Amino acid sequence: MNIKYLLLITAYIFLFTNSSFAQTETAWVEKSVAFGKLGKYEEAIKAYEKTSELNPKINYALIRKGIALSELGKYEEAIKAYKQAIDINRSDAFAYIYLGELFFKLCDLENASIQANEALKINENLVPALSLKGRIAIEEKNYDAACASFNKAISLNIVNPILIFWNSYAKYLNLEFSS
Repeated sequence: MNIKYLLLITAYIFLFTNSSFAQTETAWVEKSVAFGKLGKYEEAIKAYEKTSELNPKINYALIRKGIALSELGKYEEAIKAYKQAIDINRSDAFAYIYLGELFFKLCDLENASIQANEALKINENLVPALSLKGRIAIEEKNYDAACASFNKAISLNIVNPILIFWNSYAKYLNLEFSS
């Protein structure tokens, strides 16, 4: 475990259990993020739930809860959390991206594509959504579309080696399997 995160969580726990700040929604969000970074997903989920109790309109807490649930393999609950986050704020592209990434992980390419498209409607230059679209296109053996998505993503984030890898892989597959 990273010592930096261990110190961070210790400081958070001390601060948040020994002050009037301890019961605010901001404090619970901070606790939940710290627990999540430490891989303490059950504790993070409890903190996200407390945040939602204090302010049910914080979609960020539901997104983070979805991430923690996904890490625990509780995919149906994670999908529900992401959908609740979207219901609260339909203009938060990252709720769609995380939901799309989970559908992709579950090999549900149709729903993954729908979520990526929703995110791109909000921001057509959102690199994580473009990356997701590219990976979906690879799975669908649509290598030209994959390259187009990755090329656009790379043009927006030129220093990301993962995008360059995926684009190269899509180009290789296109050469290898195109007639």
